[in-house]
Amino acid sequence: MIVARTAERSHVAGTVWHGPVHPEIFSREGALIRRSDVRLRQPDRIIRMKTVLARTGLSRSTIYRKIAEGTFPAQMKISANGAGWHESDINRWIAYPAGWKPRGEFDFDDF
Repeated sequence: MIVARTAERSHVAGTVWHGPVHPEIFSREGALIRRSDVRLRQPDRIIRMKTVLARTGLSRSTIYRKIAEGTFPAQMKISANGAGWHESDINRWIAYPAGWKPRGEFDFDDF
């Protein structure tokens, strides 16, 4: 586990640490890791249709048409009656909608 220490606070298993500014991060074992060596990332959330509609500005029917064409990320099953998208897939589509391709696929013409 990595603990980030900042001027205000850091959260470690629900606790708050107040202290001076440290330009480094300490692992639970006490090993020093420079902040520049670590990229702290948020876990990928699963978002539902309502959020996708709001974020993309597309209609429900356009999303389903684009999924069928292969030009929009496909949904994944999250329960017996529910489906959603990885937020990172939607963010990638929003960043480049005209040239979006599923992960792992690329075109040599893009280079």
